[in-house]
Amino acid sequence: VTLVSGPQQGSTLAGSTTSVGVSTDEPASLECRLDAGGWAACGTTVTLDALADGAHTLSLRATDSAGNVSAVVSRSWTVDTLAPQTTFSSGATGESTTSTSATFSLSASENGTFTCRLDAAAWTPCTSPVTYTGLTVGTHTVQVAAVDAAGNTDSTPATTTWTVTAPIVPAAGSARPDASNTGVPVGTALTRYDGDLTITTPGTIIDSLDIHGFVTIKANNVTIRRSVIRGGNAGTVYRSLVSSTYPGAIIEDSELTPNFPSVYIDGLKGYGFTARRLNIHDATDNALIWGDNTVIENSWLHDNRHWAVDPNQGGGPSHDDSIQVQGGTNIRITGNTTTGAYNAALQVTQDYSLTANLTYTGNWAADGGCTTNIAEKGKGAIQGLTISNNRYGTSRLDCPIILPTTTLAIATADRNVYDDNGLPARIRTND
Repeated sequence: VTLVSGPQQGSTLAGSTTSVGVSTDEPASLECRLDAGGWAACGTTVTLDALADGAHTLSLRATDSAGNVSAVVSRSWTVDTLAPQTTFSSGATGESTTSTSATFSLSASENGTFTCRLDAAAWTPCTSPVTYTGLTVGTHTVQVAAVDAAGNTDSTPATTTWTVTAPIVPAAGSARPDASNTGVPVGTALTRYDGDLTITTPGTIIDSLDIHGFVTIKANNVTIRRSVIRGGNAGTVYRSLVSSTYPGAIIEDSELTPNFPSVYIDGLKGYGFTARRLNIHDATDNALIWGDNTVIENSWLHDNRHWAVDPNQGGGPSHDDSIQVQGGTNIRITGNTTTGAYNAALQVTQDYSLTANLTYTGNWAADGGCTTNIAEKGKGAIQGLTISNNRYGTSRLDCPIILPTTTLAIATADRNVYDDNGLPARIRTND
């Protein structure tokens, strides 16, 4: 018995009906069996209708006029009539950004491929993550449909819409964040609070406190405003003046400065928060981000403490940064003054996780070896990176911006200038 047509062995079919063609090397009667059913007479064309989704096997045997029964021949395939469901696992959704590139991670309810389109463009095959660059100012929409192995296409594509806005360019001489417009507003009466403060009630508002201890946020939608956070004696335990990993946190119009500066004390650490008009100084890393949906804006991060011996650096000197990003997506750092760090004003390392959709715009930055230092750490190019409209001061290595060529090739890095003369800031590559 020979199967001459029909589904290929191991294939997946989108339809519930199929036919199989059969031949024999001599006149014979044929019997067929579908899956675990019984044997029944059949012809040289076997038509199967209303097959349920799932795996199927058709078995055949022939009996000649002398009663000899052939070996059983079988063919197996899978019926899949259901289209997959498509979702975005990460990427811009309903937000406004100055970034002219966007990266989206895609997922589907079953294995297969994806097809995408941007705005009114044609559908084209795509893979996850998918990146779009050179986006114009305005509203954009990406649609993605998963296609399974049987060729079924999601009829309700996943859709996300966001807006690209024109960046705010810090003009020479414009009001940059400093002592006059960050920190606790003049005239605010503060109440002293002694000891560490752990916030566990959602929606808590902390206002006008002078906190002599470390603050840890462990609830959603917490607000800290018009306060000074001084920390305590960290000993040999790594601590942050404010630590937050819960969504919706707002820290604004406050000063973060350690009472007991130490190699073990950072300023603001975590993710999922919005920090605005902060005055952060005298910590090792003034801010450290390691997760999604984080904003630092209109703040003054300055005068880091540099240490000759840092246990976290194997006993070598500290790698203190104004802002360090260890991972995360949808991170916006804009309109800040960042000076006084030994290593970098912005250091991206991907130590914790992949970094994507990072926007660094409208900042006044100086100092460090390279003021803006982007490293891939063997995890691939950083998707959706924008470094634009920043003004740069001096650095130890005359290096305003440094990044790998693979990241530079897909990044938006433009309109960055030297603060003293307005000339284009130098971009170096580190590979």
